[in-house]
Amino acid sequence: GAELLMARLLAWVVKQVSTTEGAPPDSLAVTHPANWGEYKLDLLRQAIRHVEVTVDHYVPEPVAAASFYAAQRDLGPGTVVAVYDLGGGTFDAAVVRAEGNSFRIVGRPDGIERLGGIDFDHAIFRHVVTTLGLDLDSPALDADDPALVAGLQQLRQDCVEAKEALSVESDVSIPVLVPQRH
Repeated sequence: GAELLMARLLAWVVKQVSTTEGAPPDSLAVTHPANWGEYKLDLLRQAIRHVEVTVDHYVPEPVAAASFYAAQRDLGPGTVVAVYDLGGGTFDAAVVRAEGNSFRIVGRPDGIERLGGIDFDHAIFRHVVTTLGLDLDSPALDADDPALVAGLQQLRQDCVEAKEALSVESDVSIPVLVPQRH
């Protein structure tokens, strides 16, 4: 399954690091989604045993992210940090509290397995199409029209680029070049 693929990738990374550095790593930590229960963690541990890699620490991803964040700043003991990961297809969030040189998860981390950047891409695309008054399910549209197909493909790509641009801009324009709509 996916766990064995992850384990094989881990073994490859360890081999590459060992070759580059001239020796295997002194310690190895593997991160995992914070909402993984013991069952999924056990599957991962079992898969890693198949590739003969020794993992010293299994760290929830928000704790790893908070540790990286803290390494760049001076966070005093008791500081609370909210961490979220909005990926391409998933959303995970957790709250962690600084305790000495490490972090402890506060409460129960959670995630939405089917919410991510791809959903925002689709929402932007649907908004533009609706604003244009274009009914993509209408029998009046010729789904085989190469100009329409190309225009919609370009529109989808432009919506993705607009979403990404909104990370640094306050507004963006999305060009529309589908037949009879500009």
